[in-house]
Amino acid sequence: MNATNVQEAVLDIFGFGVPVAVIKLGFLLVVAVAAFIVDRLLTRALRSVLERASVPSASIFVNIARVVVWVFALLAVLQPVFGIEPTGFVAALGVTSIALSLGMQDTIANVFGGLALMVGKVIVPGDIVTIGTLTGEVTDINWRSTTLKLFSGDMEIIPNSVLSKKELTKLAPFQAGEFRLPVMIKTDADFDRVREEIERIAREALQEFYDEEFGAPLFVEQITNFGVMAHVSLHVKPGLSPRRACTAVAKELLGKSWLA
Repeated sequence: MNATNVQEAVLDIFGFGVPVAVIKLGFLLVVAVAAFIVDRLLTRALRSVLERASVPSASIFVNIARVVVWVFALLAVLQPVFGIEPTGFVAALGVTSIALSLGMQDTIANVFGGLALMVGKVIVPGDIVTIGTLTGEVTDINWRSTTLKLFSGDMEIIPNSVLSKKELTKLAPFQAGEFRLPVMIKTDADFDRVREEIERIAREALQEFYDEEFGAPLFVEQITNFGVMAHVSLHVKPGLSPRRACTAVAKELLGKSWLA
């Protein structure tokens, strides 16, 4: 519908001439008010749904929906009010979108990767995960990247597009701090006393990070001509790398008389 058609419609209704400018302004106001009402209703509905779903950074969804509403409102007034053919505008917008998408492939991939992680709740802050060769605690997930705090204390920022392609293992809390300390014990040693001594040494070496709940069970793996091959299963509380804990305990065990 162009301005002439709108004017003719008004003339048919009221029976007298109405200036085209007034008709255009009235039509523009009606569309703007309608878009404003739809904007408000849609914003409230989306916020309510996204908050119930506990989706972080949900405002981006709301903003995208608002942009869509106002773009449709703009398309509705282009021809009647401004005399611009909407198809040409849409075509130009499409070409611009393609150019932007080609230049921002990595960013778009990261955004969609972050969207999948957050909506699907694959991982959440506080999870202990292994991603490739990295193991640590997830501290933050945003639209571009995921931050992983390694047991060494280092912070690793992983792009979401990379994260979505890597193998990811979510560890249970008891798995995150578990480590095995291999030992070779003399065949004539008292295994109960050996286990008790290892437990005491581990408690002293790890101090507040030693997890009393798990203790220090000793498991025999193989009997050889050189001695009994075994390992001690220990557990460290969050805050200390299992690798560092293992090294600390191993240093204190060096030179023990029962070691083969």
